Formats: sequence, C-alpha cells, structure tokens
Amino acid sequence: MPARPPRSRAKAHAAKGPRCRRRFLLTLSVRVMCDHLLRLPARPIEKLDIFLVSNGGSGTVPWRLVSLFREFSRSFSVLIPYRAYSAASLLALGADEIVMHPFGELGPIDPILLRYPGKVQE
Repeated sequence: MPARPPRSRAKAHAAKGPRCRRRFLLTLSVRVMCDHLLRLPARPIEKLDIFLVSNGGSGTVPWRLVSLFREFSRSFSVLIPYRAYSAASLLALGADEIVMHPFGELGPIDPILLRYPGKVQE
C-alpha cells in the first residue's frame, strides 16, 4: 500500500473552516446587531422588541447582546414564537419581558467552558 502524501496546510485549514466559521458567526451577531442599533435616529429608544428563534450558541453572546440592548433602549422584550434553546434562553432571561406563543419553549441551559480551544474544562 503506497504511503499517503501529507496534506497541505491549505487543505488542513479548509477542513477546520466550517466549524470555525460557525463559532465566528455567533460572535459576529453582536456586531451585526450593534450596526443595526447604531442606525436608530434617537437613543435610547423607549421599548425594543426582539423576535427570537434559536437552537442556541456561544454562552458569551447573550451577555453581550443583553448589555447592548440595555444601552440602546430603556426596556426590551423578547418574543418567542417557537423555540429559544441554550444561549437563546439566557438572552430571554435577560429581558424585561418574555412573550411566548403557545408553541414557544425555552430550552435547557447547557454551558460549556473552554480553557483551551477544543478542550473541555473539567
């Protein structure tokens, strides 16, 4: 059986790419929300409503988003029509008001703390 040629560095990075991009997109959502809020004509606004449907994500993002929403509004509500799991549940708990549809549900909060990238802290 012939020896397998070593993978090039570009291929190794491409193999890890989607996982890294998913994590990056979750953090990027804070920047995207900030860009939208900066377009408001007057700040702080009286009331902000957030329409939230999510399977979860990074545990640090809800803290940053709630702080951002509090900076740009006097109060904010979360509207949950279907599901808000994990990190989305944390975001909902940071709101002044949670409005849920009969099919709406909050999921369990399952934080994972990483000490080093890729290694779960014990």
